[in-house]
Amino acid sequence: MGADDDLDEADAALFDLALARRDAGDTVEAIRILQELTERNPKAAFVAGILSGLLDDVGDLDGSVYHARRAVELAPRSDLASRVLLHFLINNKRDVDGAFREAARFRTLKGSVEYDRLLGEWENDTLRALEDAPLDPFLKRLLEAVREEMRIRPIRQ
Repeated sequence: MGADDDLDEADAALFDLALARRDAGDTVEAIRILQELTERNPKAAFVAGILSGLLDDVGDLDGSVYHARRAVELAPRSDLASRVLLHFLINNKRDVDGAFREAARFRTLKGSVEYDRLLGEWENDTLRALEDAPLDPFLKRLLEAVREEMRIRPIRQ
């Protein structure tokens, strides 16, 4: 998603401080700093991406999706940003259709070994989960979406 060299010196120092606070377990302060940085650097995709992860960690599901979406808008060719958004849409919103629109958008732009691996794993994991909950509509829709994506844009082995 980028590196902190896209920030001026003062903001790069703040970014480093946010990471240090995160690493020290002070997630709330790290979030506060990153929110300040996103206001001052609205085009810094990597700041939005890290903020989205921390918001997810504290259970702010709407915030995590919002900032993950911002990271994708700012860095549309970022494999990591795309997969983060995909995960948050699935895990936080249970939005299978939105998640796979993102997967299709990204995989149309470029290939991704990580996406290929992820789709294969999701197919296997979802099949196993359906053994215990064969009528679960979310799992059924997820398996359908995974298989449709792999049919349209086959994964490389």
